Amino acid sequence: MERPDIVAWRWRFLREILDPNINLHDVVWLDETWVNAGHCLARCWTDDSKEGMAKTPVGKGGRLIVCHAGSSHGFVSGTADFHIENTGDYHEEMNGEHFQDWFENKLLATFEEPTIIVMDNAPYHSKILDPAPTTRHRKQEIMEWLRKHGETVNETMRKAELLEMVQLKKSVPVREIDNIAAKHGHRVIRLPPYHCHFNPIELIWANIKGFIARNNKTFTLTEVDRLLHEAISNISTDEWKKVVDHTAGILRKAWETDGLVEDAVEDMIISVSPEDDSSDEDVLDCESDDGW
Repeated sequence: MERPDIVAWRWRFLREILDPNINLHDVVWLDETWVNAGHCLARCWTDDSKEGMAKTPVGKGGRLIVCHAGSSHGFVSGTADFHIENTGDYHEEMNGEHFQDWFENKLLATFEEPTIIVMDNAPYHSKILDPAPTTRHRKQEIMEWLRKHGETVNETMRKAELLEMVQLKKSVPVREIDNIAAKHGHRVIRLPPYHCHFNPIELIWANIKGFIARNNKTFTLTEVDRLLHEAISNISTDEWKKVVDHTAGILRKAWETDGLVEDAVEDMIISVSPEDDSSDEDVLDCESDDGW
């Protein structure tokens, strides 16, 4: 069964993005992707001869990562961020400081009007301002956080008590990137986890990777870099409009489907009469009688 918090997040996202006042074609969709040096079709033609047909190269080779954003008006010109991966996990190659600098000084700097930006929750997108302490924090750190938020605490209190106070005190997390966008008059809407199909740029990435796979002949990062730049420049506004329209249909269908599911569940709920409703005390008594 799907986690309730994911369902709630999806509803919040759909309610925000499908607001009648929002034109989905003006929304900017942001994401990162990567391409291996050995990215190609199962069999790759290096020239027009029969001997020119080569099997997929052994190993994937190095990896090129790109962060970009676009809308039905096309990719946001001049904002692509390219770099080569070194660790084996492209999420580790980005960090909050680098992403924040690119986001504020390169992407946001191009917007002349208030803009809605949709992105996922990769760690480097999601640094929290004033994060609430957890069990991993020392007792003194928890006390300092509570005092900063107006709570009275003392050394005699146990860590479990302090963490309970944190749960009651903490509010909805504020992400630093969202705060930066708001400061410049823009708004970030966060995709729910595991819902990359809600982002039309994923379809653009698929087209770009297909172009690279068909044309990659040397299996080098130099070649992939050239093809990646060429593929990005080849994506038209018409193509962007098509994928945004397609995604809009997915979003509206998801809204309708979730509503139907909730209505069906509500109809299945059996009302319990007051005399049949056991109290918490009854349950505790039964548990005690069984020796718990």
